[in-house]
Amino acid sequence: MAKRHYAGFERRRFARVHSEFILDIEEIDLRKELGITKKEEAHLIGKTLNVSSGGLLFELGENIQVGTVVSLKIKIPGWTKYVMAICKTQRPMRASSFTAIAKVVRNEEIRHNELYDIGVVFINIDTCHKLALNKYINDNG
Repeated sequence: MAKRHYAGFERRRFARVHSEFILDIEEIDLRKELGITKKEEAHLIGKTLNVSSGGLLFELGENIQVGTVVSLKIKIPGWTKYVMAICKTQRPMRASSFTAIAKVVRNEEIRHNELYDIGVVFINIDTCHKLALNKYINDNG
């Protein structure tokens, strides 16, 4: 599949790194977190297209509605090195994968009922992971 790149005027606040990492996505049902419902957990596997300090774009075989809150886990090669370099004085949790809570802000159907581009903004990231992501982007951008 041909890569899709934006060629217009850049309005983004954050620099992006074009990358293809496997992404584990889990929808967070806030009602379940509050004990109101017992919704089944659904883990989805996607592929990142680009990553920034503020969010990321990924492709997925099913649509996720705008406004949905998701938990993300990304296997970034060398991630442990970045986390350990930033967080020398403390033992970071889950140093082997980048993790964050994000909110879906955009979805675009690429192939009818087969492939979607999903854009998310990070709403909760461990401080060490945020700083390590900034270093990763600076090193690879």
